Amino acid sequence: KQGGHLVVLTSTLLPGDCERDVIPVIEKASGEKAGRDFGFCYSPLFIAIGSVIKNLLHPDFFLVGEFDTQSGNLLESFYRTVCDNGAPVRRMNVPSAELTKISVNSYITMKITFANMLGEVAERIPGVDIDDVTQALGSDKRIGSAYLKSGLGYGGPCFPRDNRAFAYMAMSRGVETPFAARTDEYNKSIMGRWAKKIMASASKETDIIALIGMSYKPDTAFAEESQTIGIARLLVEQGYNVHVHNPYGNDHARALLGDSVTSHDELLPCLEQASVVFLGLPLVQVIEPLAQLCKTKTVSVIDPWRQWKEDLCE
Repeated sequence: KQGGHLVVLTSTLLPGDCERDVIPVIEKASGEKAGRDFGFCYSPLFIAIGSVIKNLLHPDFFLVGEFDTQSGNLLESFYRTVCDNGAPVRRMNVPSAELTKISVNSYITMKITFANMLGEVAERIPGVDIDDVTQALGSDKRIGSAYLKSGLGYGGPCFPRDNRAFAYMAMSRGVETPFAARTDEYNKSIMGRWAKKIMASASKETDIIALIGMSYKPDTAFAEESQTIGIARLLVEQGYNVHVHNPYGNDHARALLGDSVTSHDELLPCLEQASVVFLGLPLVQVIEPLAQLCKTKTVSVIDPWRQWKEDLCE
């Protein structure tokens, strides 16, 4: 190719990977030199499955790890033409950007886990409303309300991976990271806590348990490291009859669980057969059909997100 070219890597890497592994591969394949013959930036985008376009057009910030100033200038000028909200561009060297990326998600997982830990404590103190507590905490500008809601743990392709990557990266450099490691351990334990609550309300012999919301978050069918998938597996291992439905599509959940559960493509058939219903996601669209069903039969509803109110059946 004649003229300059800017290579931008957006995949999550550990600090040092670009300069140690990626750039030398490009230089060897092209016969050219980074910073002289071509530019290079490490610039992972903070986008989430189910809201990619929104996140791209309205980011909190753009992260640019620049190999050289000219590369950073060019990428920043490109981002200025993409977003609609004038988001700031945080420019730094490449290894600093690599550390920033995994640090952001590791910190968010710690915040989610703190809210869930607080919810477990609140359950053991009579009269405490966990939502009142977390909303008040989130009003403090040093804390903020985002990701501060007690419910199920985090999942998906990014949060668990980046938190574990942060712990591994630090350990490989001789630094202990008790927060990252304990966050991962506690997050895994949440599935067992809610599975026990479900089992306490269900009989292996007579009850059908309906798990509604199998993806790792709303607005997607993607179920990688979904907490509800983990709960389904725990229930099946204990011999319970489990039926599942995901409003955003069952294909991925079905691929992960196979024939161990009964999958329903429609919500009502899944609810109608159940005597115990677990709401694995905050799903407004499920509440009204469930309320109508409860007027005709006795159903135990277990809702980590506290959308369900008993008086809805009245």
